[in-house]
Amino acid sequence: MRTLSLILAAGLATACGGSSPTGTGGGGKPSGGTPGPSISATDYAFSPTSMTVQAGATVTWTNDGAVAHTATSDAADSLTWDSGSLAGSAPDPYGGRSPGGSYSVTFTKPGMYPYHCAFHGTTHGMAGTITVTP
Repeated sequence: MRTLSLILAAGLATACGGSSPTGTGGGGKPSGGTPGPSISATDYAFSPTSMTVQAGATVTWTNDGAVAHTATSDAADSLTWDSGSLAGSAPDPYGGRSPGGSYSVTFTKPGMYPYHCAFHGTTHGMAGTITVTP
């Protein structure tokens, strides 16, 4: 009975996989342990603002600025991600921040993925694009 349960669980995990992209807080390394491409959020800008990666790459956003930022997809479909508030790397006058807030997304499907900072995208033009190639 236990073997059947394990087989069913493995089949379910396989059937549910494959959505793209997927995100995680912290880290910054793909499963192979090699650092992936990274984007810095500082002074109300992403650097670089655009990036091209191959399918399967894990991209990490790190907040190197003093105020909180997000990495939020523009997509309104199932291919969305949102880092939530990534703390700044230095204290700011409005409250303490913990250093090194980061968020990673693995892009498994080719396409263009525009994103923005939910706090500053509209007022400061804080936006970028990830292009994923096969």
